[in-house]
Amino acid sequence: MKPILLISFTLFVLIATGCGGGGTGSSDSPTISDQDQDGFVITEDCNDLDESIFPGQTEIANNGIDEDCNGSDLIDATLLDVDEDGYTPATGDCNDN
Repeated sequence: MKPILLISFTLFVLIATGCGGGGTGSSDSPTISDQDQDGFVITEDCNDLDESIFPGQTEIANNGIDEDCNGSDLIDATLLDVDEDGYTPATGDCNDN
């Protein structure tokens, strides 16, 4: 009978102290934060320190930044100056290589 009382007492202590929270009311599960306050928590946001970068954000082409968290920057070939002559296909370069 004593083991049952001991188990009941131990269970009561664990519940009363928040399962190891030291009586502070804290739980064992970590809080998932949104440090940049953009509405996406760190597990969803590819850069939780920049509020302008989050899933679904409008991507700015060719800037080297993944604004929409899809894993890559948007590349618009019409805006690239491959041969570095100062012109792009968008500005009339018909032979950009």
